[in-house]
Amino acid sequence: MIRLLAPAAGESFLDLTVGCGGHAAAIAERIGAEGRIVGIDRDPDALELARTALVGRGPVLLRGSFGELGSLRRSLPVPAFDLVLADLGVSSLQLDSESRGFGFRREGPLDMRMDPTVGSSAEEYVNHTEVGELARVIAEYGEERHARRVADEIVRARRGRTIRTTVELAELVRRVVPRRRADAIDRQPAPSKRFASQSTANSTRWTTSSHTSILCFSRGGDSPSSPITPSRTGA
Repeated sequence: MIRLLAPAAGESFLDLTVGCGGHAAAIAERIGAEGRIVGIDRDPDALELARTALVGRGPVLLRGSFGELGSLRRSLPVPAFDLVLADLGVSSLQLDSESRGFGFRREGPLDMRMDPTVGSSAEEYVNHTEVGELARVIAEYGEERHARRVADEIVRARRGRTIRTTVELAELVRRVVPRRRADAIDRQPAPSKRFASQSTANSTRWTTSSHTSILCFSRGGDSPSSPITPSRTGA
C-alpha cells in the first residue's frame, strides 16, 4: 500500500475507511507535520481508536460511509487530495467482538451493523422480512444455494419466538443445509458465506463477501497536475 501510494512530505491523504488508523499512521510518518490526514469511518469505536493512533498528527476524523462522500465533502478541510485509500471489507475490530454480532463462533446479539447506532439491526430484519425477500437476499449476498430452505426455516422459527442471537441464527441454518456445509459454519469467523442481510431503508448490507479489496489513488509520481478530488474516487 505504501509503495503504491508513494506518499511524500507535505501531501494530503484521505482514508475513506480509516478503521483503527493503522494505514493513516503509516502515511502520517511519511507526509510529516506539513501533510494533512483526513479519515472517514462509519464505526464510532473505530474512530476512537484512530484518534488515539493519530494523536499529535492533527487528523480530521469524520463519521460516515465512503458512499456518502458527496455529502461529507462540505466537512473536508481541503478541496482535493494527493492520496486516497479505501480498504474495503469487515475488519477484525468487528469480527472479534461478539457484541457486534458479525460472527457465529460466539454468541452475540444479532446486530451486524457497521454503525450500531444507525438503521435497523439484523435481528429486526430476519424477524420482520417476508420469506421471498429473505431468500433473495440470502442467495444474492450470502451466496447460499439453499437460500429458500434457510428463509423458510427462519420464518417457521420466528412464529414461536424472536430470533435474537447469532447462535440461534446459525442453528437454524444448520438444520436445513447439507451436513458438510453446516459443519463449515463453526469455522467461519463471520457469517459471510452463510447469511447476508440487507436493509434498503438505510442502505446497509451485512456481510456481502468474505474477501476485501484495497483501492489506492495517487496523484502519480512527480507530476504536479490533477490532485484527486472526492468526486473522482468513484466512492
